Formats: sequence, C-alpha cells, structure tokens
Amino acid sequence: ATPPQKNAERRLRALYEQLMNAQMAMNANMSQETLEALQKAARQSLDVSFRQELLTRQAVDNGDGEASGDLARSQQALRAATGKVSAGLEDAGKASTQVPQQIVALLTQAMGKMTQGVDGYERGNVLAGRLYGEDAYADLNRVVIELNRSTQSSCQGGGAGGTPSSAQRMGDMMGMQQRLNDATRRLQQSMPDPGNLSAEERAQM
Repeated sequence: ATPPQKNAERRLRALYEQLMNAQMAMNANMSQETLEALQKAARQSLDVSFRQELLTRQAVDNGDGEASGDLARSQQALRAATGKVSAGLEDAGKASTQVPQQIVALLTQAMGKMTQGVDGYERGNVLAGRLYGEDAYADLNRVVIELNRSTQSSCQGGGAGGTPSSAQRMGDMMGMQQRLNDATRRLQQSMPDPGNLSAEERAQM
C-alpha cells in the first residue's frame, strides 16, 4: 500500500475505535440508569408492600365495617403509589430492554386487585377488601423478588458500573425488610390488643 493509503487506513481504524468507545460509554450509562431505576423501584415496592401488610391488619381489627371508608381511602393511596412504581419502570423500559416486562405486569395485576379491594371497602364488605389486599400484597412481594434478581443481574453484568457486593447489599436490605414484615405480622397476631401491651412487649415491638 502507498503511504497515503496507509494513512487513510490508520485514520479509519482510529475513527472506528472512537466510535466503539463512544458506543461502549453510551451502553454503560444506559445500564447505570437502568440499575438505578430497578433499585428505586425495589425500594418503593418494598415500602408499598409493608404498608399493604399494615392495612390488612387494620382491616382485621375493623372487621365490623365501621372504618371501611378509611380503609378504602388507604387502599386507594396504595394503588396510586403502586402506579408510580409501574410508571417509573415503564419509562425506564423505553430506554432499555433490561427492564423485565413481567414486573410491570405484576404491578398492573396488583393494582387491579387493589382496585377491587377499594370497591369492597366502599361497599362495606371489609372481608372482600382485605382478601383482595392480601392478594395484592403477595404480588408486591413477587415484584420485590424479581427486582432483586434483575438488580443482581445488572450489577454482575459488569456494564453498569455496579459490583456484586452492591447487589448483595440490596438483596440483604430487601430480605431484612421482608423478615420485618413477617415478624410484625406474627407479633400483631399474638398481641391482638395493642392497648394492653406491657412495657416489655412494647419494647419488643
């Protein structure tokens, strides 16, 4: 090859490398944004799950239907919070294929059950409202599990700038919250009248 041809080849190779580096940087930024969206959704879903569990306990304590209006409003607020989580994931999914669509489907399913729960409470049927709420709670827990898996996959993929240790911390946090949910439920079941708790029992709670 002549000197001009060699120079042209070098320039083309340099341009190609620049384009590849730019593409890799873009992918890394998109992966980081996706990871942050998944982590945010996991935290929000966990919070809604815990509040849904508390609402279920309130429904048990008010089985006579006197507080059904308050229960309906609380359930509607949780449905709105779940909708915000879903909307955030849908927005992230427009920019990345790393957002699992089955998670959005689970959130939509949970919102549908919450809507039915609101209808039950508004009709004074506390039992129906509570049962729909329990089903929504189960869906939310599945969402948290799937988000945890997706977060770990994104971190371990190496393109998100995250590390397996950060994914593990995220998983540990969600696991602790799940155990807290379960412990709270067992404690409330064993102590049906919080007004009569001893000092020791209040310290345990």
